[in-house]
Amino acid sequence: MKLSTELEGLQNLEELDFSYNELHDFVASKENLRKLKIAYLEGVFHNETTSLLQVVEAFSSAKTPVFEQLNQDYFLSSNVEEISMVDSHLTHNILQSIGALTSLKSLILSNSSLTGSLPPKGWCGLRKLEELDLSGNALEGSISSCFRNLTSLGLLDISSNRIEVASSFKSFANNSNLKAQLIDQNILVSDPSIEPQTLNPEFQLKLLSMSNCRAKGLPNFLHYRTDLRYIDLSHNNLGGKNPSWLLQNNTRLQQFLMQGNSFKGPLQLPKHVNVNMFYVDICGNKMQGQIPMNIGSMFPHLQILNLSRNVFEDKLRQLYLDGNNFDGEMPLIDISTLSFSALSDIDLSDNHLSEHLHLSRNRLSGPLPHALYNISSLVALDLGQNNLTGKIPYWIANLSALRILVFRGNHFEGEIPSQICQLNLLSIVDLSPNKLSGHTPSCLSTLTLMPTDKSFRIASTPYLIDASQDSEFVFPGSSHRYPGTYVGEQVLFTTKKGLYSYSGNLLEYMSGIDLSCNMLTGPIPPELGNLSELHSLNLSHNNLIGFIPSSFSKLEQIEGLDLSRNQLSDIIPIQLMELNSLAVFNVSYNNLSASILYDKAQFATFGESSYLGNPFLCGPPKHESCSGTGLAPTTPNASSSEEESGFMDKHAFLVTFLASYPIVLTTIGVVLYINPYWQRRWFYFIEQCINTCHNFSVDNVL
Repeated sequence: MKLSTELEGLQNLEELDFSYNELHDFVASKENLRKLKIAYLEGVFHNETTSLLQVVEAFSSAKTPVFEQLNQDYFLSSNVEEISMVDSHLTHNILQSIGALTSLKSLILSNSSLTGSLPPKGWCGLRKLEELDLSGNALEGSISSCFRNLTSLGLLDISSNRIEVASSFKSFANNSNLKAQLIDQNILVSDPSIEPQTLNPEFQLKLLSMSNCRAKGLPNFLHYRTDLRYIDLSHNNLGGKNPSWLLQNNTRLQQFLMQGNSFKGPLQLPKHVNVNMFYVDICGNKMQGQIPMNIGSMFPHLQILNLSRNVFEDKLRQLYLDGNNFDGEMPLIDISTLSFSALSDIDLSDNHLSEHLHLSRNRLSGPLPHALYNISSLVALDLGQNNLTGKIPYWIANLSALRILVFRGNHFEGEIPSQICQLNLLSIVDLSPNKLSGHTPSCLSTLTLMPTDKSFRIASTPYLIDASQDSEFVFPGSSHRYPGTYVGEQVLFTTKKGLYSYSGNLLEYMSGIDLSCNMLTGPIPPELGNLSELHSLNLSHNNLIGFIPSSFSKLEQIEGLDLSRNQLSDIIPIQLMELNSLAVFNVSYNNLSASILYDKAQFATFGESSYLGNPFLCGPPKHESCSGTGLAPTTPNASSSEEESGFMDKHAFLVTFLASYPIVLTTIGVVLYINPYWQRRWFYFIEQCINTCHNFSVDNVL
């Protein structure tokens, strides 16, 4: 029996779900499904479904190629109200026939592989359209003048395309219901035919997201907006005076994002308290002056404040936040570029703060602040490039949740405390350069260095507004959510011959240990070879002795290994050929010997600079040949015990020496007896030695 016969008699059916099936020989007529309003066809594709589409009044479909061949031949009913096809792969631009759908209220075609130009015609008749989402495609062209007719339009999302939008926004002049407009990653073009001050669009936006649009200036209509909740003008290279009037005019603003521009002038706060503001980000501009002292009182619910990479003055001397009831994540305020000409005290004790503390590149001095003693939930501690002194305290072990420890560029001295090894969640340890001495702790091998969890994201409210909870901001379906924001954790770490910034997902999988530029002595602990998840190890510029452990062959994820500028000896272990991920290798300026593993595995990619300053290393890429040097080539047959010790067995050496000594003397005596010429040369040499010693004694001793 055909499926179509099963549907006979269901003339009152209003909703039908055929998702994720394969339909065969299915023909539905208007008589069978004349009251059908909603059809779910996710994951369904068959030509026979086209007759069903003729009677659908509300069509919802996600991740289905059912519209791949959609064109006017399908005669889609003009009664269709909703089309939703997220993450599809459309081979035909169905927008070319969009004008026939005069009842359409919602059209969502985000991330659907649409290409070509945005059609100039067909939009004029869509007066009922309330929601249009074409984001994440490759559409080009400009906004049609017919968009003025879309008087019901409340949401427009064309972000992540290549569409040209006139900076006058003249195409939206009559869209009085427009509340949310997302045009990120498109092209904002000037419109010389219109005087900016003569056009004031009727819409009163609540959300405007306009980042990465190559804008030449701020749209003039923004001067007349008073109900914005979210505005993002980031990364447009906008200049001029800081648009603080946006804060003053929009008293219900929640998120104010202006990073990556060239705004100048002081940070001016509104005259009235804004209890809604929770995120302000104006980093990467040229703003100057002092940070307003009343920023906390004007924005009492502020969660995230980013003022980095400006030229603000900060004359903070003492900061006491103890004795409160703060809890949750510690807000990430990047003050790394501000001048702390002596923040002398910071006290965060007796709170329940957690997560991240970044105070790098300031002028902090003295020992490590004892205020950190009991912050057991601290995840990242970055005090790099300050003037901190003294020893790394034993109570460092109390920071049991610590994953990132950066003390780079201070003046810490003494030994590296073994208590650091108790922080077994550490994934990044940077103690370079300091004045640390003693041996390299072998207990570092106990670190897990496993990929981290979500602790490296400090998230604000996941989405700005949920339409289902804001009666003034409702769109069809009451499910559309608007841009969420988070501040990604960022850490600078030296690896692969450079200082790189790790953030987001990269940071979650990064692991490294940098103890370079200290005064560490003794051998390299072979136990470090157990750090199979380690990506970078830097022990350069110390006073390490002994051999390179062959156990390093177990560093399966290692990408950078720097052992240069030490006093290491013996050979380069052939077992290191197993390091298939190794991209940077440096053992220069040591006392290594024998031939180089030049043409083997990753070692074929390392140049001469990796081996400079080792006079007893030979073979390519160095110019010294191993032939005639008396140096034995590196072979895989050397026993592990001989390689690990770096010395010959003492008993074997003594026996060999006693046996060879008389043989050498006898050989010399025989040669002198047989050859008179060599006899004369020998006695002449002895005489010269005696005369030299005599003259030296007379001139320098007597």
